[in-house]
Amino acid sequence: MALLALASVLAVALIGGGAWWLSGLDGQAAEEDPTTAAAETSTAESEDPASPLVSNTPEPEETTSDDPGPLTGEVYWNCPQTRSYCADQGGEPGIRGSADDVTAIGYAAVGTVFELVCYERADLITPRGNEDEEGFWDYHEGKDASDVMVRVVLGENEYGYIPFVWLVIDPADVNSLGGLAEC
Repeated sequence: MALLALASVLAVALIGGGAWWLSGLDGQAAEEDPTTAAAETSTAESEDPASPLVSNTPEPEETTSDDPGPLTGEVYWNCPQTRSYCADQGGEPGIRGSADDVTAIGYAAVGTVFELVCYERADLITPRGNEDEEGFWDYHEGKDASDVMVRVVLGENEYGYIPFVWLVIDPADVNSLGGLAEC
């Protein structure tokens, strides 16, 4: 009698433990019987179409963007107020309304960072000037002469052009456009 009671207790424990273990397999038992799985899916779809159990399609993974954001350039112009040309300009390089029009629509303070859009080519500008009796002056040390005019964002739907010789896009190489595209 004692053996029969012990065998009954072990059988119940084994069956209960097995059922508990199978329930933890997230429906893998249903995959063994396709008719049961189809019936369960059909029932789930009719009850709650937004249920996450309806589809086995994995959710898209969140990806982090390596996009560095907009390309920027910092204005640099070594133009001291003691020089007449610099004093006339206010010590700031002019911002053009179009690449090939030298008329300034505004001035860019040294150190200002602009969002860059693209570039066009216009007149050649050298960062080294000769102001008659004042003599040679290097307005941007290490910068080469360039005919590149960089289109910059001035405000919402407002743009202007700054000569590339007065911008630093890549501090490691002041003559680099840093991947800026032509307009």
